[in-house]
Amino acid sequence: MKLYHGTTTQFHAHILRYGLRPRSKRASNWKKNPSRPDMVYLTTAYPFYFATGSENKIAVVYEIDAHHLDEVRLYPDEDFVTLLARDRRGKELTKGQSRHVRNNLDLFQNMWRKSLVMLGNCAYRGTVPAKAITRYCLFNSAARPELTFHCMDASINMLNYQFEGGNYGKVVAWFFGDRKLLPMVDQAETTEERDFWLAQSKDRTEIEVVNMQA
Repeated sequence: MKLYHGTTTQFHAHILRYGLRPRSKRASNWKKNPSRPDMVYLTTAYPFYFATGSENKIAVVYEIDAHHLDEVRLYPDEDFVTLLARDRRGKELTKGQSRHVRNNLDLFQNMWRKSLVMLGNCAYRGTVPAKAITRYCLFNSAARPELTFHCMDASINMLNYQFEGGNYGKVVAWFFGDRKLLPMVDQAETTEERDFWLAQSKDRTEIEVVNMQA
């Protein structure tokens, strides 16, 4: 199974040598819903969303071979647990209830597969070893504004993932050179829109994929 982690190139050299480490005492990039300091967050669908959400315009997405991960360290994304609880309760969780989920994620560890299937995200406790990184993709988001806007236009919730998760995965596959066409080509509603995404699909400007196993 392939998982992905999106970030910026700030710690790129360090990551290639030592692996993906949790943020620890560093501030979270997500102020409203800060990540746990002991987790690395992984996804099948949204790595370029997370990678392009920073002022640093050079994004990097790491492809992770899950066979090199310790399964007991895999956890659900806490957002999945809170979204699932909200849907079952029929109302939003209070801040205290959300905090309880975040602080007691061990209680839900066995839900990591459901988190991937239903939300496209999961978490890994501790360092993702460098040997697990099979490829990485560098992307200058400032040079490709239309493509970047599409990456940032994702809504991360279970309903949207059930309908659009496959297409988000196809975008990731295109970035890594595993698909010739972006899924937006087939989704286009006009000839002009289709021609635009056809041209974007053929354009690999400011995108570089490096195979760590070559």
